[in-house]
Amino acid sequence: MSLIKANAVQIGQSPTATQNFTLAVPSSPDGTIKLARGNSGATTQDVISVDASGNVSFAGTTSLGNISNSTAIATGSTTARSLANRFADVANVRDFGAVGNGVTDDTAAIQAALNTGRNAYMPSGTYLISSGLSIIIAGQNIIGDGPKQTNILVSGSSYDAITISADYGGVEGVKIYSSLPRVSGAFININTATRGNYIRTFVFQSAYIGIHISADAVITYIENGEILDCTPSTGTGIIINGGNDTFINHIVMDSIGTEPLCGISVKKTQAIWVSDCDIINFGTPLDISPNGLLSGLVTWCFFSQLALDSSIGSGIQVIPSNGATVKGLFFDNCWSSTNNRGVYVASTSGGIVDTVHFTDCTFYNNQLQGALVDNAGGNVRNVEFNNCRAAGNSQAASGVSAGFDISNNVVNFAVRGCRSGAHAGFPATQSYGILIGTGCNEYVITDNNLIGNVTAAAFDNSKSTSTFRSVSNNVGYITESKGISTISSGNTSLTVSHGMQSTPSTVFITPSNVNLNGRSFWSGTYTSNNFDIEISSSMVVNSNFCWLASIY
Repeated sequence: MSLIKANAVQIGQSPTATQNFTLAVPSSPDGTIKLARGNSGATTQDVISVDASGNVSFAGTTSLGNISNSTAIATGSTTARSLANRFADVANVRDFGAVGNGVTDDTAAIQAALNTGRNAYMPSGTYLISSGLSIIIAGQNIIGDGPKQTNILVSGSSYDAITISADYGGVEGVKIYSSLPRVSGAFININTATRGNYIRTFVFQSAYIGIHISADAVITYIENGEILDCTPSTGTGIIINGGNDTFINHIVMDSIGTEPLCGISVKKTQAIWVSDCDIINFGTPLDISPNGLLSGLVTWCFFSQLALDSSIGSGIQVIPSNGATVKGLFFDNCWSSTNNRGVYVASTSGGIVDTVHFTDCTFYNNQLQGALVDNAGGNVRNVEFNNCRAAGNSQAASGVSAGFDISNNVVNFAVRGCRSGAHAGFPATQSYGILIGTGCNEYVITDNNLIGNVTAAAFDNSKSTSTFRSVSNNVGYITESKGISTISSGNTSLTVSHGMQSTPSTVFITPSNVNLNGRSFWSGTYTSNNFDIEISSSMVVNSNFCWLASIY
């Protein structure tokens, strides 16, 4: 090997040959080596510079050309791979012609990236689409740089922006919004009986439907997202219309102006879990209303730590129709307040409701009832409220609506361990803590605190007709009262105030101090305030009677 010491060494046939190359070192060496094409000292045509740290740079518009087959080793790895192979790990939509400037139509470019079967990466930018995108290959995902960086602008009013019809397909890290008022279609539609799909870390704004599960998909994850400003009056955040094992968590929904129709609409499912969601300013934040004419069936649904607030409808609405069945709904630690009603459970046209349980839930400051269970449809049973709270309801008109209202003919229900009345800073506005309609049967009302209501703690219209009921240990609602009262000599009757808030079911009386000498005695007319003790003829001495009045 020869050692050459010089500021520049020219390699070529002649001093004027244009194909000569010069290896140059500056006169004040700083470690930079330049390879230039041209004569000695042709600095304006420098091609490659290598500095003292080994960094390579190219001057002007010079490029290396096609180096797809060149290899590289990733930091920390051991195997060299061609650059073409390395870049093919993810289909970058810009490699397929997407511009991402919010003006150029990027639909075809994005779909071309998806058609490779690889994950489609959408770097920061705004990508306009004029028609829907389709994920049709199993395991394929659309991945953005996050909803603050990667935007999908939907330019139409009705098509599905993204359709998922393959197993384990998903969308992550994007914001989808519309430039036109949406009148139909979803931003994401899972329209096939797929498995393992996911939608996470997203923002959807101005959708008609944010997410629609329109087929019997299994194991679907919807998590860590925001759905904002759906179409006023008609829009819905999420529709579940099929499948089972759907998991929805950490979702925020909100709207400005006229409220959309619904937050989460459950029309058909055999199992869902919804947790840690905040839905406000949506007409009905949670609507479970399957339709039997559309094969509606909703079973085994679990809801926990939901905040459903500030809406014109009921925070939680359960109304199956046309023979549809709702069976097995379980609510734990949910908040439904400042709505029309906190909870509304009913059925119409032969719909069936069986087993709906609320545990540790809160219903405050609603316009009407904290919770209404309505059996006008004739098929509502097994509804329970355990350790729940109701206060400040009946905001539309103080003293008109109850905290817990169980309407006529409801069978097999329970209200246990609840607080219904003035508390948590809310004054007495509810008519009753608990109101029970006529024709109800097989129910338990126990261990409730019902102090602080406008009319009374509770009123039970079915106490004299039900074949089984247990009403006991309710603070503020006296179901048993006893005492000793005296009929003065020369009189045959006495009116006694029993001190309870409704008419006694029975009154037992026993003479305590005299021999009535064969005279008969009985308890007379019962009212919500008093009852009568009567004897067949007057005594010459005062007659004392022990009495026990009960509501059962």
